Amino acid sequence: ALFASMWISNVAAPVLCFSLVQPILRTLPQSSFSVGQAVIMGIAMASNIGGMTSPISSPQNVVAIGNMTPAPSWLQWFFVALPTAVVSTILVWVIVLWVYDPSKSMPHVYFIHRAAERFSWKEVFV
Repeated sequence: ALFASMWISNVAAPVLCFSLVQPILRTLPQSSFSVGQAVIMGIAMASNIGGMTSPISSPQNVVAIGNMTPAPSWLQWFFVALPTAVVSTILVWVIVLWVYDPSKSMPHVYFIHRAAERFSWKEVFV
């Protein structure tokens, strides 16, 4: 979600990521409600952090650059934003794990088994 929201809108990135994660969330047992909450909050927070990492990812960045004199280059923006994003992501990860504690509600991971049939070329194309 963080990487996606660096290059597309930080509003569109969580929608995209949630649509990818939704089938996995549907397969979780009912007792693992906090795991789903942690995943959804992680996507939202990572998208929010990713929105500050590049000048085009959020309208606020464009306004900020317009008000700076001299305006920073992309390299200068990344030089400041990427370390901040890495530290923020680690901090958010720790906070989400602390608040939701998914290990209590889901002590082990259920693996999804491969289908016996191979993909057809039509399925690969789609």
